[in-house]
Amino acid sequence: MKCVACQSDDFIDRGKYKYVHGDAWQKYAPALRLFECRNCHTTQVDHERLNLQKIIEYYGGSYRGDGHSATSAGGFEKKVKRGLGLARLADKYLDRAPREFYEFGAGHLANLEAARRLWPDARLLCDDADKNAISGSDSVEYVPLDQLDRKVDVLLMCHVLEHLIDPVAELRRLAGYIAPGGILLIEVPNKPWLSVNGQKSHDPHITFFTRDSIALMFEKNLSDVLQVKETGTSGEIADTGFKYFIKENLRFAKRRLTKLTKIDVTNPVAAPEWVFETRPDDKGATLRLVATKL
Repeated sequence: MKCVACQSDDFIDRGKYKYVHGDAWQKYAPALRLFECRNCHTTQVDHERLNLQKIIEYYGGSYRGDGHSATSAGGFEKKVKRGLGLARLADKYLDRAPREFYEFGAGHLANLEAARRLWPDARLLCDDADKNAISGSDSVEYVPLDQLDRKVDVLLMCHVLEHLIDPVAELRRLAGYIAPGGILLIEVPNKPWLSVNGQKSHDPHITFFTRDSIALMFEKNLSDVLQVKETGTSGEIADTGFKYFIKENLRFAKRRLTKLTKIDVTNPVAAPEWVFETRPDDKGATLRLVATKL
């Protein structure tokens, strides 16, 4: 097994992958374990145990029925605000208004709606969206990448990379569809290994990057086609260490009391700050990376 980010084969076995939710995912990919790379601290499952055809079958059928629908959680406008933060990050490094904005794995279309608001003249394209979302949109075109009539100016992967068995190979393939000087924009969860098995669901993620490791992956494997311009974080900005532990347990107690008593107990601590723009730190719940096509 090789680390998907730095290609090292030196790992620490961090134990079983906990299937908290998702019976179908456990059926398609049973008995997984988590391994942390000693070199770059990416955490991943043993990708060699995964069957690509079964993974494709899972995402094509059971994934959304397993409670992970892209349209199931959170308000649409909140997702659009996140999308505007992503789009502005791309705009920072574009030398022109984009003619085409393409989202690979579009889901709920909120990021494409954000792109429409920032660049009203851009052609909005995607390859995979929630059927209910795409049927209700008259501004987004469904066009598989291999059917594009020309290369795109911005290609977005929002919470896609962590699901891929071979992210480097897929990134290299996708880079071929970006125009020279165009932008590749990525957002993934910011999940160090200690938090991986404590979360409610893996959704089902098979690679967990850090801010340093995702940048290293590009430097070691993709620097001939893509140049990283910036990395950062966004989303919920949570405390860490003992203070974080106390706050999370107080939130858990509040939820349990509400469930047991049927009374909406006042939350004892404020919700984490939510940031939509990209910050130059490691504190946010999501990682962002922007790169230009060489």
